[in-house]
Amino acid sequence: MVDCDNPVRALLPSSDPGIDENLLAPFPKGTKGISQIPYGNALWTVTSKVELELPDGERKLLFLKVINGDDPGKWIMEGEFETMNALYQNQPDFAPKPITWNNYKSDPQTWFFLCSFHKFGQRMVDPQRFTSSLASLHQTSISPNGRFGFHVHTSIAEEKWSDSWEECFVKMIQCLLDKELKQWGPDEELAVLSSHLLEVLIPRLLRPLTADDRQIKPCLVHGDLWYGNTGVDQANGQPLIFDGQALYAHNEYELGDWYQARNNFGKAYSNAYHSKIEIAVPVKEYNDRNILYSLKYDIQASVMFTKFVRDRNPSTTSSLSRFRFPLRSLSTLTGEDGSNSKGSTGLNLLYQPAKTLVELVFVHGLGGGSRKTWSFSSSFKHFWPQIWLPRDIGFRNVRIHSFGYESDWTSTKDDISNVSDFASSLLNALFYSSSLRTPMDTPIIFVAHSMGGLVVKKTYLLALQDETYKSISARVKTMIFLATPHRGADSAHTLNNILRISFAHSRKAYIDDLTRNSEALQTINDDFRHVADKLELFSFYETVKTSIGGTRNLIVDRGSAVLEYKHEGHMPIQANHRGICKYESEMDANYKMVRDVLAAMVYRLEGVGDTKGEILRDERKRLKSYLGMIETPEDDLESLQDCRLKAPGSCEWITSDIGFRVWCDDLCVDVPQYLWLTAKPGTGKSVLASYVASHIENDLKQDVGYFFFTQGHKFKSWLSVCLRSLAYQMALKSSDIRDVVLNLQSEDVAFDKEDARSIWRKLFVGGILRTRLQRPYYWVIDALDECNEPMVLLDLLAKPNLNTMPRVFFTSRVSGELSAGFKSLTASIISIDMNIERVSGDIKTYVSNQIGILSFEGEDTRQDVIAKIFDRSGGCFLWVKIVLEKLRRVHTSRAIQNVLEEVPDDMDELYQKILEQMSHNREEHEFIKAVLTWAACSTRPLTVDELREALKIDINDDVNDLQHSIAICCGHLVYVDSHKRVQLVHETARKFLLNISGSEFSISSSEGNRRLLQTCLKYLAGPDMDRRHRIYRSFSNTKAAKQPHFVLALYASSAFAEHLRNASASHESVFADLAKFLKSNVLTWVEFVASSLKSLHHLIRAAKCMKGYLERRAKYISPFSEDVDLIDEWAIDLTRLVTKFGKNILECPLAVYSQMPAFCPSGTRIYKQYALQQRGIQISGLSDSTWEDRISCISFRPEIALAIACGEIYFAVGVGNTIVLYYKTSCQENTKLNHGEDVHLLEFNATGESLVSSGKHLIRIFDVVTGDQLHCFHSSMEALAIAFTQEDQVLLAALKSNRVLSYKLGDKHGVDECPWEDAWETDHRRGLVLPQIVAFNQECSVLAICYRGRSISLWDLEEGYSKGQLLRNLATDISNLRGADGRMASFAASCEAIVFNACTNLLAAVYQDREICVFDIDTKEIEAQIDAEATALACSPDGQILACGELNGSIQLRNFSTLELLYKISTCDDAIVSLAFSADGLRLLDVRGPFCNVWEPAMLIRSDVAEDRSEVFSDGIIEPAKIVESRDSEEIVQITALASTLSGDHIFVGNEEGVVASHNMTNCQKKEILYKHAQFASVLFVEWHQVGGILISSDTSSRFIVSKLKANTSGCWSCERLFDRRMVEGKALRQILFAPSGEHFLTSGGPVTSIWSITGDCAGSSEMWEQPHQWSNHPRKSDELISICQKSTRILDWATLKKKGEKVNTMMDIGFDTVTTIKRVIVCPRAQHIIMAMENAVHPQRNTRLIVANFSTLDPNPETPMVLEELLGLETKVEYLVGSFDSKIIFLDRSLWVCSLDLMTFRKSRQYARHFFIPLDWMSASGDPVLEITGSRDLIFAKHNEIAVIKRGFARVAEVVWLDGQ
Repeated sequence: MVDCDNPVRALLPSSDPGIDENLLAPFPKGTKGISQIPYGNALWTVTSKVELELPDGERKLLFLKVINGDDPGKWIMEGEFETMNALYQNQPDFAPKPITWNNYKSDPQTWFFLCSFHKFGQRMVDPQRFTSSLASLHQTSISPNGRFGFHVHTSIAEEKWSDSWEECFVKMIQCLLDKELKQWGPDEELAVLSSHLLEVLIPRLLRPLTADDRQIKPCLVHGDLWYGNTGVDQANGQPLIFDGQALYAHNEYELGDWYQARNNFGKAYSNAYHSKIEIAVPVKEYNDRNILYSLKYDIQASVMFTKFVRDRNPSTTSSLSRFRFPLRSLSTLTGEDGSNSKGSTGLNLLYQPAKTLVELVFVHGLGGGSRKTWSFSSSFKHFWPQIWLPRDIGFRNVRIHSFGYESDWTSTKDDISNVSDFASSLLNALFYSSSLRTPMDTPIIFVAHSMGGLVVKKTYLLALQDETYKSISARVKTMIFLATPHRGADSAHTLNNILRISFAHSRKAYIDDLTRNSEALQTINDDFRHVADKLELFSFYETVKTSIGGTRNLIVDRGSAVLEYKHEGHMPIQANHRGICKYESEMDANYKMVRDVLAAMVYRLEGVGDTKGEILRDERKRLKSYLGMIETPEDDLESLQDCRLKAPGSCEWITSDIGFRVWCDDLCVDVPQYLWLTAKPGTGKSVLASYVASHIENDLKQDVGYFFFTQGHKFKSWLSVCLRSLAYQMALKSSDIRDVVLNLQSEDVAFDKEDARSIWRKLFVGGILRTRLQRPYYWVIDALDECNEPMVLLDLLAKPNLNTMPRVFFTSRVSGELSAGFKSLTASIISIDMNIERVSGDIKTYVSNQIGILSFEGEDTRQDVIAKIFDRSGGCFLWVKIVLEKLRRVHTSRAIQNVLEEVPDDMDELYQKILEQMSHNREEHEFIKAVLTWAACSTRPLTVDELREALKIDINDDVNDLQHSIAICCGHLVYVDSHKRVQLVHETARKFLLNISGSEFSISSSEGNRRLLQTCLKYLAGPDMDRRHRIYRSFSNTKAAKQPHFVLALYASSAFAEHLRNASASHESVFADLAKFLKSNVLTWVEFVASSLKSLHHLIRAAKCMKGYLERRAKYISPFSEDVDLIDEWAIDLTRLVTKFGKNILECPLAVYSQMPAFCPSGTRIYKQYALQQRGIQISGLSDSTWEDRISCISFRPEIALAIACGEIYFAVGVGNTIVLYYKTSCQENTKLNHGEDVHLLEFNATGESLVSSGKHLIRIFDVVTGDQLHCFHSSMEALAIAFTQEDQVLLAALKSNRVLSYKLGDKHGVDECPWEDAWETDHRRGLVLPQIVAFNQECSVLAICYRGRSISLWDLEEGYSKGQLLRNLATDISNLRGADGRMASFAASCEAIVFNACTNLLAAVYQDREICVFDIDTKEIEAQIDAEATALACSPDGQILACGELNGSIQLRNFSTLELLYKISTCDDAIVSLAFSADGLRLLDVRGPFCNVWEPAMLIRSDVAEDRSEVFSDGIIEPAKIVESRDSEEIVQITALASTLSGDHIFVGNEEGVVASHNMTNCQKKEILYKHAQFASVLFVEWHQVGGILISSDTSSRFIVSKLKANTSGCWSCERLFDRRMVEGKALRQILFAPSGEHFLTSGGPVTSIWSITGDCAGSSEMWEQPHQWSNHPRKSDELISICQKSTRILDWATLKKKGEKVNTMMDIGFDTVTTIKRVIVCPRAQHIIMAMENAVHPQRNTRLIVANFSTLDPNPETPMVLEELLGLETKVEYLVGSFDSKIIFLDRSLWVCSLDLMTFRKSRQYARHFFIPLDWMSASGDPVLEITGSRDLIFAKHNEIAVIKRGFARVAEVVWLDGQ
């Protein structure tokens, strides 16, 4: 059976080795082998039937396969087992059950596969039963990671995981072709066909599968499904499949094997299959795809089967004849042999991008074709619109079409079609094309050759003439003509040449159209001239004559090819008439010209002129705002490219470097991810980096992001700025990434903009790097050594790869630290040293080019100067640049020689020489010093205009021509770049100026920053920023910031804080200027930051820097100074403004004046300084005088909260067996999930989309968006820790039984178990020691375990071994381990809580003796320890803060590494059970007893914890930790209902403890308790009737109390209870409504509605009708009330609840569904409308619809349905309908703005007004807001347990919102 001619067959065992011991291993001990006999046939293995006898006597038959050799025997057996296991797990009745695979114990070189035994019949499988099971397999299977491929090799094609099906298939084919080449040697024909297959055929046939947003599902396929691998089980007749080569693939790939001649699966089988699964679109290419798929099996057979292929012989045909024919056939289909090279007629879709922004339509000319015209040859690779453009970065968002029509004049038949007919066909093809419908407003560019230009012009004219085609004419924006004979009628010569080249054999109407003076052509030309100005036109004309017969002529000369319109562009092409649109390669100069024009047109249309462009511009603005982008990345790149342009050809050496070429190769699979280029200072690294970025983008056509670090510039030296810039660039260039980032913004995923780790975690790991891109993305990062955190960046990149890890090009100086950092990267890296040999050519080029502008006596002198400069340069471009600058200023030979001799070689010496020369200019000393100071100390380069304004303040002088003055006075050290920015010549110049001494131009950093600081402060406090000066020129509504008077506003507003941080605190003038600014224009500054900078980060930064400044200043002044208090209080207030009102300020910056001060606590500086002075709103009733850290207190009484977790969008609280989800931002309840048992643990996945909950025995995973349960697992023991890992594909659960279970979420049966050993010796007499606490580290690689009485053990989860113990005190711990009898002793101070640091290798633990220790888990040493009354721990996401929850409910915030106390929230409350930081680290949540508290401590709002404490100055003092008092949770009893008197003087409230009280708003809100309901029976309604003084309250227990109130002489109420009732049905009331007279009231709840008199009599009662109702008094008739439900209204009598009239007012159907309910009804009498707020009863958090009914149509006996109108556009805006006054309705929008909408004008205006916002921390966590409008138009709002009265709120409009996007 051995086939020695095949290497695989040669490995087969020569004989049966018998039943091995390992065969019996899966079976119970005592199982015996009975027999093993040969059975069946196989080409690659020995097969046999094995019979075993189990210990209980049962006999079992099994099927065995055996093969020899580790390679390929091992992977063959493993692949078959994994294949059959995947098939069996999905379809158990469709495949034999796999048992095991292994090697023989007796012979380790022999490998086997064992499965269940089935006896097959001889017949073929039934088509219907077989394809039913196969279709089920394809439909129900789910790829474990959503990708294509398989986790092991199952065939010699080596199936590998891939992001797309095309990529996966290409990899398999490439692998097989490589093996074929290795086995058979080179073959010329095969090489050509293979290249065509990989580059053309596969993309051509597979890419259309994903066009128009279609998706290919990765389906589990058998992989080798020919009829020989199927059988019918004789036992049950069930078809079975075996011998598979499984992978996750396109389902039709399975059928490719059926196209093989060997396969007996014919049409009956494929038809039966497709009756269950439809053929993929495009259907017409189905056969072509299957031929393509069948190639895989042909190539595989060529590699494997030598007996079936003739021996290799160079003189004969290749052995690949088996698959050469289908390959040629496919080539024919795509025109490789020219058979279909002309192309199809009609509109053909050539390329569908992921996101379409522009349409490109190619139209051919006479005798051409939709493909032929645009192809250099018949080879598909030359069809440039389909092959070259889609891979060009400039066309990434362009959908490409070609149009074909019959214009073959060689035909002998007459053709009556003319140009107008062709144009009509094109117009209708565009109009009815499904491709152009989505989106429907993308602009169209026509590219036309020859007569095609006339066709597209006529098409446009036809579209303009017919209103039907208006949508098409509006989209046509650009036409590009290639040799179009526009003036054919005027040039008989041109026409005759065209006719001669056409060789027309018969009369054609379209040729008649081109004859001289033809009516058709004249009409086109005349009509087009009048409309052409709406279009962008460009004409290319030929310059090479075309051979015609025996002559050569220009077919269309320039005079005919160019329209000569004013707005038309034109360009010659060095080609003849045929070749003007055909190109041999992408490097063809003609192609480059046409491509560049096309790309420019596309670029202009991508962002302007259509709604999609508007969307793009809006998205760019949103990206800039979200990412905090101030400067555009392109500026630095362009400046550096300008430098390179001075030396054309420089830097190109890098493209020849083999390392660089390998790194750039986008086809290489194992390409090194990083390239690190090192060089000395001044050698041109940055210019080279700019060239690399440009080369990647322009030459390689790949996406690239770049950043150029500059030390000393805040915005160019911070890693956080770099990451945000790269994220911005990636989002701009990839629509997928843009969608991801904007989705993060819409979900309020916040991050610290100055914390690089936070940015990386939230933006990149949480979003960008999870996006699958079709090609690599490149980063170019220059001057890494000048980054403030270079090692952090390398550490971030060293983390495990995600889907999109960029390839990074680094430059830096040589650094030992960086060398070590690069070695730590897991990915391979290429290093290049930019030595003098590499740059010598560039320096010579630069010198030769620049020295040409100098005058020399002869060429010898010139060359001598060049040589001297080059020899002395030492490879330093900077030195050369300065020398050349000096040479430009001298004019004689002697002067030139003096310069060359006197210039020092050392840069510092050269700088010193320059300063000495500057010192001779005595008159300009002050100016020179000022310019040098600003250039060296500014946080970014200032523009010329900015510096001019700054110098007016700094030196009190105006410089007329500043740019010229800088060139004259400071030209060797400072220059103005192409963007008019004032720059130092190099970073080394900055260091020199800041470090030298003894020179009059030396600069002290602290003094320089002081100088810049005071300039900024004087500007900010000056008239330009005075609100009174610009009260009608708001920054938010005008471009004031760009006007001349405001030119310095941008820099001063963003930079003064940084200068304050770096300036010395000793100057009294700085202190005075800072105080003056804070007393004057500080609110104007806040508005400017919000409106112009679009980021409030600058406020936080300023607050931190002011705080640090005061710490340093304390040495020089008394801490009791009034101005010290001023600065200190503003530092606090600025931070709080961001946390409390940040979103509102960004939405409406003007709110800082009229609203924000009033909402601040009365004791704050901003309130005292502005609230009483402003004419805006006034707020009374609140007791807070200081900022409150707690923003929400959620009560679950009488239940107990047990667990908490925070995600990106929600946070979750476990209460009993229920999980309550709240929105992270608003703290509003979203939904509830049922776990089924008490919830002990909660954890979100990385994206926050999934939540895992764990109890005693159940582990559930929920989709938090839909609330659906995704998985449920049962465990025998309780989980002590849970965590997601491996891109959220695996869930880890550490059980009490000393095991970690690993659940593979993509595989419903995939569970691995990993036990850990007790690190301490187990006492076997006591049984298993159970852990008390377990925790995973951030990477889930280490487990920390705490046992009772023992120290913490560490277990390595990746390697499976103990990492040792963490001992507090080694002697104490060891002595306590054993008692006198040698047994394990109880260690009193057991660990009570542990937490790993999120970013470092530290672990914090709190012990029962209340000591907190921080350990280094690598060294096992204690880093810090302290005594603290802690019970719970949590680590902030950035690893900086350790939160400690105390026994008395207080919370300590400590530095994680040192345990230094930073902040404390002091309360007297329940012990904290659990703590959790929000995902952005800005909030802290706890659960204690029945409460969940949400805290927002001020100190969490920071840029860097240690930043201001690491100043270079020694005059600072460390401020002690701040301790703030907070009310106990028990004190915060939420007000749940309110009602006010008409005047608003008294407000009646009910709370969640059943108390009903009165608040006297005229007497400092004196509170008077009136009566109580039962405890914990929360009050639902409080209703007041003014006439009778009647108060009604109802609670959750269905009880309602009616009382009569009367005010006594002391201002208090006497309360007479009239009656007390409880609804019989036991359901809480849904509504209480007073009759206008006050004599009756209505109660509605459960199924019953009743009318009561105030004496307690029930006047009437009625069962509810078909749906829940809302009730309202009749607007005009006081004795009637209205019942309103979803479908109808009824008019009833108030006294009897009887219907008036016989008919029901039915409502007009406006699309209500069965789950829509009426949430609230209000009446607007003046507008004569009833307004209904409708919501989804199942998902109330979804859109609220406002429905309006005109009550004038109410009739007891209506004849027609009641007319309803929906206020469209508001459904996504309205949060809560509040009430009405005049003709306006008042509502709270989703951003918590109180808004008004005028019903009288809304239909026309489509707008509403925003008046003021409600602070987020006012909102209750559960239920609707409790608020009401009084008769005096004040708004009463229940803020937790207090009442706020907002006056004058509706007096002003803060913002008008247009619903139609105006």
